[in-house]
Amino acid sequence: MAALLDAARSKLERNHLRVEGNIRVPASPDAPDLWRLCNAIRGGRATSFTRQISVPLTELDRWLLLNCGQGLLQTLGPLHNKRMSDDEKDAYREHWPREIRNRLGARADERWLAWLRTSGKLVQNSNFDALRLTPDVLGMLPAEGISLTELAERATGDTKALSRDRRLASIVLSALAFEQGVPRPESVESERAIWEAAGVVVDTLSSQVMTIGVRVHEKHLIGRILNESSDEGVPSILTLDQLTRYSVTPTGGPVFVCENPAVIAAAARTLGSQCPALICTQGQPSAAARRLLDVFSDHHVHWRGDFDWTGLRATARAIADYEAVPWLMDAETYRTAVGRGPSEPFKESDTPCDAPWDTELSTLMKASGKTVMEERIIPELMASLRVATNR
Repeated sequence: MAALLDAARSKLERNHLRVEGNIRVPASPDAPDLWRLCNAIRGGRATSFTRQISVPLTELDRWLLLNCGQGLLQTLGPLHNKRMSDDEKDAYREHWPREIRNRLGARADERWLAWLRTSGKLVQNSNFDALRLTPDVLGMLPAEGISLTELAERATGDTKALSRDRRLASIVLSALAFEQGVPRPESVESERAIWEAAGVVVDTLSSQVMTIGVRVHEKHLIGRILNESSDEGVPSILTLDQLTRYSVTPTGGPVFVCENPAVIAAAARTLGSQCPALICTQGQPSAAARRLLDVFSDHHVHWRGDFDWTGLRATARAIADYEAVPWLMDAETYRTAVGRGPSEPFKESDTPCDAPWDTELSTLMKASGKTVMEERIIPELMASLRVATNR
């Protein structure tokens, strides 16, 4: 009965509390009591086991009234209508910015609110239900490895509410993009990066981290992959699923962190088996990257990224999270690199920020208006890694 009532509650709260439509519950030989109950509610019409049984809410309401003395709405008790009437939508159109500010407090980014006001498709009547649920989702973030479907269920009661094709996902991702200081996502990969930066796991197989030179004490499958790859000077790629199944303990020494796979490839060519532990985040650190980095908490972490505002923010977070030391992320390195040739200008959507570890760096970057990718300073990075190897 609990499974039926949970499904009914979710359906009603997303259907203006109207007792209409059907709910579906799993019912099979593995759950004979539930199957028999559904069969009784439906008047004995089911004649064989199926994976799911569809139960009309009207029939569940009638059965509860006859057998328990009260209907479905009374049985479930207080319900929250998560759908808005037309009148409520008209009223919400006027005061939604104030409500979001009240519910999110300092996290209500004014740039995001301004963008919502000017983005017609997000403030149409059909989107107000999603807009009203947005603070519920953001209020649960950042998280620690929660799955996307679990987040959706906890915040809305609907496991599919944050699927890619849902308006709520678009609005939440836009808020997170402004909060993280990155462009709004335009691809599956950029969406995944934003979710994972907020501690949300889209799936455990697509979340990956690239390494070379990482050696561990364990002799299990992942331990052998890391150690043998390091001995051969070959990069390895690990998924969050693998790192969840197998815990690892580094053997010692510092760990270096870069942003781009080209640095890993250069280290494999240049240093091979002599390369110290090097981890590539491939952009913003994924859940897999953060899980691996967590095991280096007692080691010296040297961190760098591209010379853009996202790279500066990621480095600042690494200093806070891992007590990382910036690795060639200084004004002198930037000045030398930007003078070597043409560079792309900063993206308009990439919000400038400070570099607390080197105030001159952010000043230079603002003055030049140019990004510098890691690939341009690969010779300096290889020289730095070679010095670490010889210590």
